[in-house]
This record gives sequence, C-alpha cells and structure tokens, in this order.
Amino acid sequence: MEKEYVVWRPDQGQEEEDGHKIRCRDDEYTAAELWADWSDWNSADYSIVKGNDATVLVRRIDKPGCKIFKFNVTGESVRQYYAAIAKP
Repeated sequence: MEKEYVVWRPDQGQEEEDGHKIRCRDDEYTAAELWADWSDWNSADYSIVKGNDATVLVRRIDKPGCKIFKFNVTGESVRQYYAAIAKP
C-alpha cells in the first residue's frame, strides 16, 4: 500500500504548504530520496548530484499525527556503460 508524504526545504524559504507530495510504499527515507530525484530532474541543473546537499523536512500526510523527519540528502553521478556483441 502506498503512503503519501510531503517534502519541503526550509533553507529555501519553503514551508510545509509549499512542499512536494511524494507517494511511495516505503518510509520517510525513501520519500526524501524520491524527492531528490524529482527535484534534480525538475530543475534540470542536477544540483544534488553535483555535490550540493539538500536539507529537507518530510512528513507523512495520509496518517494524522505523524512526526516530521529532517534529512540531509546527498547524491552522486555514476557513469555506467554497456557492451553487446556487434553483428558482422
């Protein structure tokens, strides 16, 4: 069953109402990581994978009374290559 979270960055002046909603089957850690992936892709500058950490707050919103978690999100750029036999 999917859970719903809201993720926001207070260091950029965001409050909870400004946050981005994330749906996932896992926990707050996963929500923070999925947010980072969305944030980097959405901004097109890939700031987090370039080494600029993000401090975010995460709260589950589909279950009242859940506490807010604070995460430092980091990333890395990974080169990956594949080879396949070429046809003659």
